[in-house]
Amino acid sequence: MFYHRLQVVEYIFIAGSVVGCILAVASGQLIYAVVPLSISLLLNLINRLRFEQRIKRRLTNAIAQLHRQVLEESHALQEQQLQDAIAALKAQLPEYFSQLDAIDSKPSDSSINQLRTQYVSLEQSLSSVVQYLNSSSLLERVEHLEKAIASATVQTPGIHRQLANNWERRLEEMEQRLHAIESEDAQAPLTKAVTEPSLFPGMVKPSDSPQGDEASAVDGSWFIVHSNEQDAPNIATASLSTMNREQDGRGGFPPLLREEEASSPPFVESVPVESPSFSSPPPTWSPIHTLTGHSDWVRALAISPDGQTLASASFDKTIKLWQLSTGQLTHTCSEHSKGLLCVAISPDGQTLASGSFDETIKLWRLDTGKLIHTLTGHTGSVRSLAISPNNQLLISGSFDKTIKLWELETARLLGTLTNTEPVSAIALTADGQTLASGSVDGIITLWQLSAPDASVEPALRCTLTGNFSSVCSLAISPDGQLLAAGCTDGNVKLWQLNTVEPLNILQCHSGPVMSVVFSSEAQTLYSGGADGTIKIWHLKTGSQLGVLANDSTGSIMSIATSPNGQLIAGGGADSNVRIWQRNQ
Repeated sequence: MFYHRLQVVEYIFIAGSVVGCILAVASGQLIYAVVPLSISLLLNLINRLRFEQRIKRRLTNAIAQLHRQVLEESHALQEQQLQDAIAALKAQLPEYFSQLDAIDSKPSDSSINQLRTQYVSLEQSLSSVVQYLNSSSLLERVEHLEKAIASATVQTPGIHRQLANNWERRLEEMEQRLHAIESEDAQAPLTKAVTEPSLFPGMVKPSDSPQGDEASAVDGSWFIVHSNEQDAPNIATASLSTMNREQDGRGGFPPLLREEEASSPPFVESVPVESPSFSSPPPTWSPIHTLTGHSDWVRALAISPDGQTLASASFDKTIKLWQLSTGQLTHTCSEHSKGLLCVAISPDGQTLASGSFDETIKLWRLDTGKLIHTLTGHTGSVRSLAISPNNQLLISGSFDKTIKLWELETARLLGTLTNTEPVSAIALTADGQTLASGSVDGIITLWQLSAPDASVEPALRCTLTGNFSSVCSLAISPDGQLLAAGCTDGNVKLWQLNTVEPLNILQCHSGPVMSVVFSSEAQTLYSGGADGTIKIWHLKTGSQLGVLANDSTGSIMSIATSPNGQLIAGGGADSNVRIWQRNQ
């Protein structure tokens, strides 16, 4: 209303200006024209300013309303996705609980393994939902969704109680059997005693007798069964996570005749370490490059032996080759039909191998990015790759529960090792003699490669048990002394490789440990986690030396270090690769 009055006054003074001009001409005095004209111009200016403000307010309100509509539609879509995920989770719970009810009073080894695998799957599903909530922008719905998840998983503690009860019954049966056997042995003459030391610590060899005998560990974590004297030794280990692991050697190797299989002792809750005492301050790191170009998670990284080339593999189906020192993109390889999961560069720096969800392995020339071979044979996604130090053997681990050995030059399949669970990670010692494979059930298997070119069939060395979390990544120190496993529980487990003794548990991340890498001098360990950080650990003391934080909310999916230890590369869920340089 006030705005309209100003317009009316402006029109009146415009008319007065016309009359004033006439009077000024008639009387010869300009004041009659100047005064009304000045007032009309001032009113015009005021009206224009008010009109602009009015238009601006209308535009602002319109934009705000449009923004609210977009947010409401986005929130509705995300809420529907979360409801679908929770509904699928609820649909799986009755099946889990019905299987628990079906377990009899004397559970079999396979039923306990199946139960534990299903529990791991449930734990991973819950972790995925929680991770989605942490990355979601629906802060006002978090409390409601957390209550929904809590109500859907209120019965999961029953799984722990069921496992504990089943294991207690198993221990009682084993103790009764042991007492019965001891009574029989006390009445029968002792014919032979085995006094040879065990190949692996924590392993006890029972004495042989014509009737066969049995021995049970005091803590119930494993047991050994011997056949009679006339048969070859048949040793089996059993733990809470695995009872009887069979290897059938499909795809080129005959069934493995194992003379001895060992199970590592369990981890302790707290391992004492030396107090940190450094002669010089811990090194610091500075970011130097952020490599952009991928459009999805960067799941794997590898640096060439000369430290010049960085290869990054992404879920966007491409491999990008970068000049490490400058961060310049040199080549893009895009022959895979699905997202990539792993890459490896041969020790001679000539060949790049990549594994994918499309169940194939592709070999590329590192200098040109040209495709050389496509290796087929796996029936599941290829999760991890390793190349022998003599550039002759390529090893692949897959979710189809197999490890395949290939001749690198000809792409010929040499043999297949079979695992009882999907293989999630592999690692090879620097001498090419020992292969470690980790699976989703937390079991790590060590294989002895008698010949780096696999001309002699590999033999099962032992299995490392006691880890109740799925293995995400594996690494072996350059000197072949230490084995590190990054797990979904956020911890890194360390073993002494030659004695298979558990050494330490590093409580690293608040999410799964997606990648672990040893430094070239084997004194430092780098771990990358889903919490978006890279942590640096001093292995001798178990102390943390530093944290490299991602400048976004994305997880660290992969890490790699240069041969001289001066550069660290981290691939993230935000599709970027960041490079840090060590400060001198």
